[in-house]
Amino acid sequence: MASVSYYFLLVLAFLDLHATWPPCLPGCTCSEENFGRTLQCMSLSLRKIPGKLPEEFKQVRIERSSLLELPSGSFVNMSTVEYLWLNFNDATVIYLGALEHLSELKELILEGNKLQYCGQRSMPPLF
Repeated sequence: MASVSYYFLLVLAFLDLHATWPPCLPGCTCSEENFGRTLQCMSLSLRKIPGKLPEEFKQVRIERSSLLELPSGSFVNMSTVEYLWLNFNDATVIYLGALEHLSELKELILEGNKLQYCGQRSMPPLF
């Protein structure tokens, strides 16, 4: 009986911990991985980075979502992101300051885009 109560308390603690997370973006999935929280937006017709992305993600994957550009401040309040994958979108432009708030960024993947312009100092310092 004591073990059942113990597991019940663990489940309640887990639910309480995750209840503080903001809801995921519509059409996207959010998950907890061993390295942190992940946001995945796949095959959506976004055209642009959604405003007010939740802050706590370590990995953000926005792939095959028809992004056209990355305007300045695209990732404001996203300083915890370490892995940013923006593969197979239609992005042609990365404007000055588009990625400047990504102070913890370790990996940026832009495979399969149609980049024609990347503003000077668009990227965060790598070291």
